[in-house]
Amino acid sequence: MQVGAIVVNWNDTEATARCVESLLGNDPERVLPVVVDNASLTDPSAYIAARVPQARVLRLQTNRGYAAGCNAGAREALALGATHLLFMNNDLETEPGAVGALVEASRTYPDAILAPLVVRADKPDLVWAAGAAVTLPWMDNWHLGRDDSRSSICSGQVDWAPGCALFVNAETWSQIGPLDETYFLYLEDLDWCLGARLRKRSTRCVAEAVVRHVGSLTAQRALTAADVHYYGCRNTHRLAWKHSRGPVRAWVGVTAAWSALKAGLKAVMSSRGRNDPLHAARLQALVDFLRGASGPSPLHLPKVTAVGSPGHVGPDA
Repeated sequence: MQVGAIVVNWNDTEATARCVESLLGNDPERVLPVVVDNASLTDPSAYIAARVPQARVLRLQTNRGYAAGCNAGAREALALGATHLLFMNNDLETEPGAVGALVEASRTYPDAILAPLVVRADKPDLVWAAGAAVTLPWMDNWHLGRDDSRSSICSGQVDWAPGCALFVNAETWSQIGPLDETYFLYLEDLDWCLGARLRKRSTRCVAEAVVRHVGSLTAQRALTAADVHYYGCRNTHRLAWKHSRGPVRAWVGVTAAWSALKAGLKAVMSSRGRNDPLHAARLQALVDFLRGASGPSPLHLPKVTAVGSPGHVGPDA
């Protein structure tokens, strides 16, 4: 049994190396680390090879988002013989026994998406997420157990789980299908869990498997508040549209169009609307949703093409 541990890196090689080291320290015999570099400005291959020579580095020439990185890593891990897949943000570190607990849970729930209990790195007795909940069809969503004592959390079924740490066996991955790359960033995890639900696959939190969450380091360093606002607005509408039918789907489109009209008028008629970057982000997000646009935020584009890519270059996701 091999667990393909996929860690997506973008310009934060040190955090990625620490994450992989914690995975290998957790269960070195079963863990097969695959680092997917999403077109970082500097090729991390040599650094990763020196720190964690067991890791396979797959360098993409274009950054097409978190889901694309995960999908590329899954393909690589499966080609190398992985029987299970563990997707990890690079700002996580595993506590002892976490991988083993996920493997054991997968024997009991082979058709499920499994998520470890995520605790705060600065206060590991407190929960960051014990799975998550969502209300349909408007996609209001929140993490379960936030800031509760970890000792109060029990394993069980949840609506969905944050994509910072997701575990699934290879057969279930093939049945659910890959993550939707059109989101680029944020809410592809909720979309994936909802897609699994349609295929009669549950999502479960495994309280015996614990990972520590430092914080979204890549997002903090690369994204503006307007970017986050843009992705949240555009992708929430995309999600609601995708997972609704009939009158509800029509209502999603109508409300988005009405909101875009109001936001556009405010931008034209109000100096506050013209000068507020969050308002501009919302307007752009609504317009892009209505026109079916996907990909990175047009407001603050990060460098999305690799610079200097010597050595192995993996398949572009």
